[in-house]
Amino acid sequence: MLLAGQKGPAYFLVPVAGDVTMIDRELRRATAKASLRESWRQAVAMGLDQISDIEIDEAVGQVRRSRKRSKSK
Repeated sequence: MLLAGQKGPAYFLVPVAGDVTMIDRELRRATAKASLRESWRQAVAMGLDQISDIEIDEAVGQVRRSRKRSKSK
């Protein structure tokens, strides 16, 4: 059962029979995979799937330098 609010889906109610831990793990894995697929779709839409490893490393370096400057203030 899907419980939805005004801003969209809020909770899934899933009947559980058996090992709750295994079902929880499987549900978390499925949710993570769906999130990853959405991230990939967004990256393709923004053209980010075309950048090189060097460009990625430089972008990561810029963010890290920016965060270090923010912490030191």
